[in-house]
Amino acid sequence: MPGNRPLANGVSRLVLTVRARDTLPRHRNRLSSKLVAQGLRVPIGKAFLQRLEEVRLFNGRPLPAHLKAGLVREWERLQLVQEQVKALEGHMRGLIEASGALKAVRALMLLTGVSWVGAVAIQQRPERA
Repeated sequence: MPGNRPLANGVSRLVLTVRARDTLPRHRNRLSSKLVAQGLRVPIGKAFLQRLEEVRLFNGRPLPAHLKAGLVREWERLQLVQEQVKALEGHMRGLIEASGALKAVRALMLLTGVSWVGAVAIQQRPERA
């Protein structure tokens, strides 16, 4: 299947970056929905785990242990995906700079609707005769 083949010049890493970035909202939404189901709204940020310790249910009880454990696991997954995206984006930035395509990518990004992902894919596509 052509979609599973690694492409030249780091484009396969580009696809991984996009897929990993697409999973970020899923993890955030999972965290929020589990909390909202308990009638809670906790901002998902750096201090999420601290806030989770302090949060109380409507009747003043702390979160049930199984729910708290599930939220912590989901938070750890979110952190892992964020680290992976950051590493992949850094790698892609290095590839772009090393290939000398930085100016071309920046020029493409000036077009409306073209992100850095699209600009790299367009720039790395082989020219047709």
